[in-house]
Amino acid sequence: YKDTAGRLHCLPCPVGTWRELPGADEAADCNSCPLGAITASAGATMYSNCTCWGRYYQAMQGDTFNCLQCPVGAICSLDDSCALSSPDRTCPNGEELIGDWFKESDGTFTLLSCPDGYSLVN
Repeated sequence: YKDTAGRLHCLPCPVGTWRELPGADEAADCNSCPLGAITASAGATMYSNCTCWGRYYQAMQGDTFNCLQCPVGAICSLDDSCALSSPDRTCPNGEELIGDWFKESDGTFTLLSCPDGYSLVN
C-alpha cells in the first residue's frame, strides 16, 4: 500500500493480513486473516497465505477456512501447538494423539473414544 502522496515505494501489508490487488492507500485496505491465522511474513498477496497457528487448526468451509480452537486433548505438550493441524495428527516431537479422533466433512474433529485408562471429557 502507499500511504503518503509522493512516497517512492509501496509498503507491504502487515503480517496477519493480505491483499491481492494493487492500489491500497493504507494498511486498513489489507484484508485480515481469520481469527487464529497468520501469514509467514508481511506482503502476503493471497488468502491462502494465511495459516492457522498455535492452539488452532484449519477447518475448510467451502472455499474459505476458519481456525478452530484446538481441543485440550490435542494440544502438544512440547510447544503448545495443535496436533490436529498436522497431516498425520502428531506433534513436532512425535507425540501422538490419545484416543480415536474423526474428521467431520466440515473439517472439525470429534473425539470418538479413549483407550483404557482414560475417560472422555466433554
